[in-house]
Amino acid sequence: MKRLSLLVVCILCIPFLTGCGAVAIGATAYTQVQVDTMKELLIEKRIITNTEFDAKMSQILENQNKQRRAAGKQSGTELE
Repeated sequence: MKRLSLLVVCILCIPFLTGCGAVAIGATAYTQVQVDTMKELLIEKRIITNTEFDAKMSQILENQNKQRRAAGKQSGTELE
């Protein structure tokens, strides 16, 4: 069940985070309402818990921030 939960979160988060990045260049992305709806549906279906979702989202955001900082250091544009 944990593997299925992880897979579902990854399937939801990757397109969402990619979509958020695309917004910066003018493309459309998932709205917060759509994300909240999917989260609630997964919780109601007992595919994932709220705690698991929040933990995974935090982990993904932390990894994304680390990648941004690393890219900033490589390009010399990182803000201290």
